[in-house]
Amino acid sequence: MNIAITGGIGCGKSTVGKCFKKLGAAVYNADEICHEAIEYSHIKEQLSARWGNKILNSDSSVNRREVAKIVFNNESELDFLTGIIYNELFKILDEKILDSAMQWKFFEIPLLYEENLADRFDRVISVWAPHELVLRRTANWPDGELERRSARQWASERKLECADFGIVNAGGIDELELQCSRLALQLGMNSL
Repeated sequence: MNIAITGGIGCGKSTVGKCFKKLGAAVYNADEICHEAIEYSHIKEQLSARWGNKILNSDSSVNRREVAKIVFNNESELDFLTGIIYNELFKILDEKILDSAMQWKFFEIPLLYEENLADRFDRVISVWAPHELVLRRTANWPDGELERRSARQWASERKLECADFGIVNAGGIDELELQCSRLALQLGMNSL
């Protein structure tokens, strides 16, 4: 079964993914896949063709800070970057979804609904956390970063309403693990 995990910024999607991994499932993180994909040679070529070699470090790796300066101040440049990276992400996700080696596969995808990916999955879990907890988790971010990122995402409550299952991350790790264990049983994962 292919299950997407989504939710708002700072809600605990990755922690939920780790809980399901502890239960024996395969877990894939869309952000990690994108970080790897930006280093693929064909993607680096497209980026440097558009923005010049200033976006490359001396070892030819992508200078993420330089790219961030370009894309986060210009919506069309951000769209260009996400278009390239997401095409690669979609290919990789589709390969992993079709891989029958693992019965239970979970995919952490922050922008699941925003990028119209929900239909690729058998079930969707949305993680929600109270706003004051999200503020504490993002307290060390630069001023305006939470608002900038949030502007590109659906509200956590909307994601929760659209999902098949919801996890409320308002307590400690023990409470979160208990919710994930109960949901695993509900999904039929006891066959692991």
